[in-house]
Amino acid sequence: MIDYFHTLPISPYWLFRMLAIIFALAFAIVKRKAFNLKLLDVFFATAFTVTGAIAGVKGLFAIGQIVMNGSNAYFWTWENWSSILRAGAG
Repeated sequence: MIDYFHTLPISPYWLFRMLAIIFALAFAIVKRKAFNLKLLDVFFATAFTVTGAIAGVKGLFAIGQIVMNGSNAYFWTWENWSSILRAGAG
């Protein structure tokens, strides 16, 4: 974790993810007339894409944890699963 301005913790993964979303949205807004799209449709597509990407990353992270640690008895406790759901693409 990188500490910018000594008060706002920002991970590089989060920073570049937000930059990618901003640049993709700006590109879609500029090119929307070429594809005859409404501005609201561009925002909805962006919202669905971001939501799906976050859900997919969380799901793949959980599957990877099951494959690596599924035989461990502690793995199937609620405390462990709550930490797994909070981790990954946070």
